[in-house]
Amino acid sequence: HIVPAFLELRMYHFFHMFAGTSDILLYDTINKVFIIADYKTNKDLFKNYKKKALKPPFQRLLDSPFNKYQIQLSFYQLLFEQTGYKVVSRKIIWLLKNGEYIMYDTEDLTKELLQELKNQN
Repeated sequence: HIVPAFLELRMYHFFHMFAGTSDILLYDTINKVFIIADYKTNKDLFKNYKKKALKPPFQRLLDSPFNKYQIQLSFYQLLFEQTGYKVVSRKIIWLLKNGEYIMYDTEDLTKELLQELKNQN
C-alpha cells in the first residue's frame, strides 16, 4: 500500500523563497498521506567530533550528517505541505557499499524551522 508518487521532486517555498529536491515521495494508499524519503551514501551517518552540537535552534542535536539530514527532510516537508497534502513521516535510506540499505525514521523538526523562519522576517 506504499507506492512511489514522485521521483526527484523539485519544490519551492512560495513565501520564504527556498527550494529543494526530494529523492522520492511515497504515497500511503490506505491512509492517503505522504512519506518523504532521501537516499544517502555517506560512509558514516552518525560521525561527530567531540560531542559538538548543531547551532540554535537545533543545539539539542549532535553535529552529524544524520541530524543535518533530519533538518533537510523537515524542510522538504514544509515545501510539500504547501500543496495541502499531509506528510506523516520522513525517511533516510542509507545505501551501503555491499548493496544493502538501512532505513531510518527522522524527527519532525518543522515547528523549529517555522519558528526560525518567522524570526528571520
